[in-house]
Amino acid sequence: MARARSRVRQAPPGDDAARAAVTPHGPTARPRPDVRTASVAPEAMRALQQAAGNTAARRVKTTSAPKAPQRLWTNKEFTERTYESFFTAKSAAQTAVIEMLTSYYALPTEKKKPTAAHANMLAQMKAAAQLWIDDHTVALDDGTTSEDPNRVKRMQGFKDFITNVDAELALVKGVLGDKYSEEIGEEHQAYKKLRDHYKGSADSLFVKAAGVLDKAVSAPGDSASVEVEFEIPIDPSGVGFIGGRLSIEAEKDDDGMIKARTEMVVTGGANIGVAKVKAELGGYIEAQAATSADVMNLYSYGLYRRFRESKAIPREVANYMWGGQTSQHGYDKAEVWSRDLEKRLFSEIPDVDPDDPKYKSMPPSKAKAAIAADQAAVEKARERVKNTYIETGGVVAGKGEIGISDLVEMEIGVTYTAGKKITAESIKAAKGSAGAKNSGGLTGRGAQKSLGEDTSSVSFSASVTVGSFEVAFEVAKSGSDLEITFDAEGTIPGDLLGGAPAWLADIGVALVKFVRATKASQESDSLGPVIAFGSLQKAMYGPIIAGALSGEGPQVGSVGLGVSMSAEREDGEWSGSIEIKHVQKLSFEPPIGLKVELAKSSRLGALEYSGGQWSLK
Repeated sequence: MARARSRVRQAPPGDDAARAAVTPHGPTARPRPDVRTASVAPEAMRALQQAAGNTAARRVKTTSAPKAPQRLWTNKEFTERTYESFFTAKSAAQTAVIEMLTSYYALPTEKKKPTAAHANMLAQMKAAAQLWIDDHTVALDDGTTSEDPNRVKRMQGFKDFITNVDAELALVKGVLGDKYSEEIGEEHQAYKKLRDHYKGSADSLFVKAAGVLDKAVSAPGDSASVEVEFEIPIDPSGVGFIGGRLSIEAEKDDDGMIKARTEMVVTGGANIGVAKVKAELGGYIEAQAATSADVMNLYSYGLYRRFRESKAIPREVANYMWGGQTSQHGYDKAEVWSRDLEKRLFSEIPDVDPDDPKYKSMPPSKAKAAIAADQAAVEKARERVKNTYIETGGVVAGKGEIGISDLVEMEIGVTYTAGKKITAESIKAAKGSAGAKNSGGLTGRGAQKSLGEDTSSVSFSASVTVGSFEVAFEVAKSGSDLEITFDAEGTIPGDLLGGAPAWLADIGVALVKFVRATKASQESDSLGPVIAFGSLQKAMYGPIIAGALSGEGPQVGSVGLGVSMSAEREDGEWSGSIEIKHVQKLSFEPPIGLKVELAKSSRLGALEYSGGQWSLK
């Protein structure tokens, strides 16, 4: 009878830390965390030793697969267990786990015992494996889940690895006792990179911009605009290029709703064929929602619907961009994402149920007040849903510039837009309810049914620039709706009247922000009023102190001021506003073929007309 043979498990080439753990008898070996001498009860110790297989110092691979939980896998074993095929590339999650395994084996130990750092690294490796599993699993409408059919072996390998990590965590927990924590503390660089990787879908690319939008329009009445001009070389010689202009505008109204609009216009290029392709992908996208994150989500959703409703774009493109794969699994995953977003932002909100048990437990008077308050919140939420939308389309614009003199310039233009606007009402009309299944395009090459309503508008604009002052006028018409806007902006030099206008304007801006922060703090705990008060003191006394120290008088700079007037007719009713704004502008040219123009305005005061009445804001 042949005698069963065993051999020492070899660490992957070049993995010194893992090799030291596998061959501990070498002169440079690093001992593995050992739980056999931990201060735990004898019964618990026997269970831990059995789970560890009494192989804390070295791991042995037999000719038959082990049935009991083993100590943590080496890099080589993890690679083998998550291997799919010769034609399947290593995933970002595999790379991250291998890096963390190497770091785990290299962690220092105290008296050969695992530390909190070991538990923290194990938690990150488990989370990394779960990220991959979640990315390749989708919940279907029938309550079942679908796993990626092209990654069957790797899926099982990652699941087995989580089981393996759980076994190691049980050992570490037995040693650490009260010092053990399931939460991830300091993150390994590989884990951070992996989290960013799984945020790199078409959807998340927009979500990353939400933080910038929050800062640009942080308070009601704020507005901001960014214009980027670019040139992109399209051949090695650098002669051919595509030029264009990308403009982004955002604003926040008094109800806290944020609206953002982005336009991209291709202005030319040496290679006409490529420029034509790029031009076809250009246009505009506009969204409004309660938060900047939702605005950016709607940006992604709007593009997704354009892709799905197009007869020209292959379905695999949208599958990959929003589902991570070109297969049916990618399609299912992308559809689940889009329909979940619809449910969250466009679903109908039911009235408060007076028979809800939480009201029955209250005294009648308190129950009545609570029902009224909750119903008011429902009405407010309904208004947000009603005003939430995403619109995408194309832009055709013509502009002409006239240089009247070295000081005066005039620009006139006509713009036509045509697109699709998706709202809660349009979704309900198209498929019954938000989140319902989309019709068409499920199999074959067909496009899905459109969820938006057609929109179009034409506008005429004219502007005159005199030195640092610019006056702009625009009239836009869409169906029976009409909008007229007038804007005047300019910069008051800091040395005018000794800098007093600029100084007083800066104090006014700081004062307005302090009042707003104080009002907002009544609804939530915040350090906003303290910070705003400090800014007010700086605006008031900073120039005086700086001037006293320098002996040159108050040090004040130029200030930008603007006046905006608008009149709008929607559904036969007129509304309008007159605003005074503080304007900040910045222009810079990074050495990467870009020219960036940034403008932010904060409202100092406003007079609004609505419902036949004027009100001061």
